[in-house]
Amino acid sequence: MHPEFDNFLRRLELSCWGVITAYNPGRVLREEDNAERQIRLLERIEELGWPHFPACNIADDDLWPVEPGYLLLQVREMAVCHLAAEFDQSACVCGDTGAAPRLVWI
Repeated sequence: MHPEFDNFLRRLELSCWGVITAYNPGRVLREEDNAERQIRLLERIEELGWPHFPACNIADDDLWPVEPGYLLLQVREMAVCHLAAEFDQSACVCGDTGAAPRLVWI
């Protein structure tokens, strides 16, 4: 849990969030392919009208490359999962104010 992040969400009157990437859908892709996928993901997020910020996914064990992504605000877990599936992702991270983040398998 991260109290400062929770306070940030509460100040904005937000209660849920997700983190998603278009990078490396189950396998490591070339940087050019990942960058193109990430552009399409951003276009899709903007098309959906979801509030978002740039984010970065970093593996705990350094065995997987760092992946740029997006923090989605006030977007329900099911919607984040649908978007992750649309971009062939195996998982995404979702959370609610006052609770620990969850790795959600697609």
